[in-house]
Parts: sequence; C-alpha cells; structure tokens
Amino acid sequence: MPDAPAPVVAEPTKPAPVPTGSEGAAALVDPPAPVADDPYEVELDVKGQKQKIKFANKDQLKAVLQKALYADQTIKDATQAKKGAAELMAKLKTPQGLREVLADPDINVDVKRFALGVVQEMMDDEKLTPEQREARAAAKERDELKAWKEQREKQEQDAVQAEKNKKLMAQVSGEIITAMKKYPDIPQTQATMDACIQNMRAAFRRFGKHLTAEQAMSVYSEQYWTSLHSIIDKMEPDAIVKRFGQKTLDKIQKLKLQELKDKTNPAHKAPAASVEVSKKKHLTEKEYDKHFQTLAGL
Repeated sequence: MPDAPAPVVAEPTKPAPVPTGSEGAAALVDPPAPVADDPYEVELDVKGQKQKIKFANKDQLKAVLQKALYADQTIKDATQAKKGAAELMAKLKTPQGLREVLADPDINVDVKRFALGVVQEMMDDEKLTPEQREARAAAKERDELKAWKEQREKQEQDAVQAEKNKKLMAQVSGEIITAMKKYPDIPQTQATMDACIQNMRAAFRRFGKHLTAEQAMSVYSEQYWTSLHSIIDKMEPDAIVKRFGQKTLDKIQKLKLQELKDKTNPAHKAPAASVEVSKKKHLTEKEYDKHFQTLAGL
C-alpha cells in the first residue's frame, strides 16, 4: 500500500507594510467620490471662446432650444426666398428663361401674344424719328415728375391734417373735461370721455351736426343712468350687496320703507290716477334718432 502524500503546509503571508509619513496619511483617507455630470450645464465654443451655460431645469433648456430652432428656420426661409428671387432674375435675363416664367400657370400669360406685343412695340419704336423719341422721353419724365409732386403734396396735406386733428382732439378733450365736472354723479374717467367722443361722432354721421361737449355729456348722462337703472332693476338683493355694499341696500330699503309709511298715513292724499303709458323696450331707428336729438338739444 503506497504511502499517503505529505500534507501541504501553507506559508504564512506577511502583512502589507503600513505606509508612514504623508503618503500613509493620504492612503488612510477615503478616495474622493466621482463628481456627477450636470445634464443642464454645457460648454460651448462661441467664435473660438469657451463659454459655460447652465440651465435651471429641463423646461428652461427646452425653451432656449425652441427659440434657437425657430431662429434657425427663419434664417433658412429667408435664405431660400433670396435664392429663389436670384434664380428668377437669372431666368428673366434669357429668352428661354423668360418663356419658362411666363408659361407658368400661376402667372397665366399668353406667351405668343406677349411676344407679338413686344415685337410690335419694337417696330413702332423703329418708326419714330429722333424728335419723336425725344418728345416721348420728355413726356415720360414730365409724367413721372407730376406723379412725384402729387405724392409729395398729398403727404404734406396728410401731415397738416394730422396736426389739425391732434389740436382739435386736444381742444375737444379739454372741453369734455370741463363738461364732466358739471356732472359729479358720473364717473370722471377716460371711459366717460371716450363715450362723449362717440356721441359726437354718431351725431355728425347721422345728422350732419357737431355736438358741443355739453350736449355730448348730457346725452351720456342719460345713457349712463338708464343703463345702470336697468342693470340694478334686474339684480337680486344679494347681488346688489355684493356689488354695491350693504350701505347701498340699506338706503334703498329705507327709501322703500318711507314710501310705504307715506302711503299708509291717513293724511297722505293719493295722487290722481293717471294712465300709464307703456314703454317700448326697443326703439325704432327713427324713434332713436328723435330721442337722441331731444337729449342733445338738436
């Protein structure tokens, strides 16, 4: 029977030497954690210069990208349009290109008739004497000068009229402000002034007459209180309180209570019965015109 193999005895391992000094202190400190990349911080090269741009969040990054893409598309569209215009001008300089452009269905030009017209103009031009050509050129120059003068005169007239309108508006505005002060129960606001101006314009369009600021304000006063009375008449008490306050509702109730006391007072004499005239909710155009004229004192 063969002898059993001798057991293998492992040699004891020597412990790693402990570093000393500054190297040992550095080895005992934990290695620094890797810094995570910020997905919203980018480094760009702008004309050879490095620039770091940081976005607060994803939405800000998307907004900047959308603006950049929009600007890029706008530049591309403008470049394409400029290129198309250049190509069109190049075509118009050659007979074949001119024929191609005029044959486009969107332009809808009879090429043969156009060519005949050009030839006819050339033939007519050849028949002219030098004196006739000179007279034609002079007439063309005279017409162009006349058109330029008319355009300049119109511009000057428009500028003068604009200045007159500005001064007139300032004068009317001052008159309306003065008239508004005589109606302290009407809001002294720009809306009131605008309403008076609209009344003035309406009177001139419909009747051909200019209202004074006093007349325009008188018309608006009637319009304002009629409209407000119609609104309040349809409101519920809680809506009145919400809109105008409890004090306003208390005043209304106090007035109604006083009217009720007067009616129940034996000494109070009932007014003579009168026939109540039914009021129309909507006036005809003639009735409205008559009503407007009455209010304005026309």
